Amino acid sequence: MDWKGFVFRRLYSRWRPSGSTSLGYSIVMPMPEDMPFLVRLAIEGLRCIDTSNCKQFIVVGDGYGNDNCSAIKRELLRYAETSVELCELPFLHSMVARRISCPHPISVIFGASHSRCDFAFLHDADAFFLNRSCIEDTFEYCIRNEMDAVGVAARWDPFFQRLGYAIPGTWQMMFRTAWIRRHPPYRVIGRTEQTPHGMNTFDTLLYPQYLDYRSGKIGVMPNPPRYVHFNGTIVTYRAWKRANGRQVVDELFRLLLLSILEHILPATDGKRLLPSVDDLARGLTDSTRPIRYDTLDCARNYGEFRAQMEELCGSPIFAGERAETIPSLLIPFDAHFARIVLEMGDKMEGPVRKFRQNGLA
Repeated sequence: MDWKGFVFRRLYSRWRPSGSTSLGYSIVMPMPEDMPFLVRLAIEGLRCIDTSNCKQFIVVGDGYGNDNCSAIKRELLRYAETSVELCELPFLHSMVARRISCPHPISVIFGASHSRCDFAFLHDADAFFLNRSCIEDTFEYCIRNEMDAVGVAARWDPFFQRLGYAIPGTWQMMFRTAWIRRHPPYRVIGRTEQTPHGMNTFDTLLYPQYLDYRSGKIGVMPNPPRYVHFNGTIVTYRAWKRANGRQVVDELFRLLLLSILEHILPATDGKRLLPSVDDLARGLTDSTRPIRYDTLDCARNYGEFRAQMEELCGSPIFAGERAETIPSLLIPFDAHFARIVLEMGDKMEGPVRKFRQNGLA
């Protein structure tokens, strides 16, 4: 019996009633409750860009906290002058998000339900804007081309590639709220479905897009706005927390990224959720450290990570002193991996796993 499907169909069979909507968009931010410092990044990042047609900011707690979003609420107090609506998952839905491990789609369902606009923009906590008109450009493209769902990058799934479907990924994606309401909410949740093209497992929001793709109103912008997206950051953080002190290798440097972000935008109480950058740097050469960076795969992956960090320094949120701080924090990592590249030579070449559950080994 498909008990998960049964639960989803019972809980998410219909949308909550919606009133009239206004032309414009809501920014929906699914927010990890156990990573409240990402709220600071999201709000400060949005402050730095053009959001002229945004009528509503919605932060949706994802159910992974045990304190009724109190950590997120504390962060929002820092930005009391900014109009942000906090959407808390009711207890039952929060429990489902944790037990069945589907926080993102449930957050999307609740965010879309609370939108009072014609469009909703899904803002990923691990994606950063590289120019000030990113969201406005996406909104204008949707209006001009009468689109239902538009993204900045197509999914890599072999199923879609075989069909020639450019299905947009959900990060930094904009969709028409009336369109998603034509599908029952449970279709938003990742699911395995038998389709006319065969069996396939669909991630969040992909199944409705697949069903409607032939309408011509689902797609990727031909010249999309520029973002830097550190995919897998949240699942990597949670995998590290589940390790509960056991040794891990931060192969994609997502823990290092989060440590840098905590350093640049510290909590008001000074408490940290991650080790300092100096502490992480000890794992470059010390194989006994709880977080290590002394493997060949780390050396192979560092160049891509470093290029992303260079892009990040050009993001409006990190302009000025913040952009100068990031390279200084990375000096020991730069020196270490430059030496490894020289020493290893041809051994640096080799396959790198692109599709993985998280960034740890």
